Amino acid sequence: MKTEGDTDTCLITGSTLLPGNKLILADLGNYKVKLVNLQTSRVTAELKTSSKPWDIASISGDTVAVTVPDSRKIVIVKVTDQLRLNRELPVDGECRAVLHSNGNLIVSYNNPGKIEIMSLDGKATRKIAQSESFQNPYYMTLSENNKALYVSDCDGGCVTRLSLDGAVEATYEDEELFLPTGVVGVGQQGRLLVCGGGSGNIHLLEPGLTQGKLLLQGIGCPQSLSYCHSTDRLYVGMLSDNIKVYQLS
Repeated sequence: MKTEGDTDTCLITGSTLLPGNKLILADLGNYKVKLVNLQTSRVTAELKTSSKPWDIASISGDTVAVTVPDSRKIVIVKVTDQLRLNRELPVDGECRAVLHSNGNLIVSYNNPGKIEIMSLDGKATRKIAQSESFQNPYYMTLSENNKALYVSDCDGGCVTRLSLDGAVEATYEDEELFLPTGVVGVGQQGRLLVCGGGSGNIHLLEPGLTQGKLLLQGIGCPQSLSYCHSTDRLYVGMLSDNIKVYQLS
């Protein structure tokens, strides 16, 4: 699958799946949010952002949140056949990863690193963790029971499991996992996948982070991950003009 229509190289740093065979992308290289029809593998709509977008989370079937770190804001985008800016939420720092859970946003920041819970109207309600637990938490995913966070720490070279109170429960490191980036939960056993952005691979990790193994190797520069549970299909956003799609079973 390839994105088209831009003069600059696409850098897919975030993605999320929506109903109706839709994939939403954050194209950092072109300052755009893009809507992809998965049946045709075509970009059907675009929305320009004020600066480089980073990550995307689904709030509902027709609404997503997009972090824009350099502008220090999260934009809420309505999704139909087009993409429309709904509102902007100013934030206190360089926001990176974003998740939606129980009517709130969970947001990570770097410089300095922290993770906090925010209401959908932009009010920070609780801080989960600060920089003692990580260096640059670029990506996150929730555990299967929504009681823990997996944080991909690019500069720290590891994946950390945190309780929602900020306690470090486990850490995964591997000499073949260099500059970890995107992370996503897969399957029914609570396992997760993490990109080695600098090692050109994807690792499959057990939920307790007690062990992991290489799942995909030699795939370039993987950056972001989206997973479809119903089809067992993995969408890998690359630091290039394409999205790689893998059938896991």
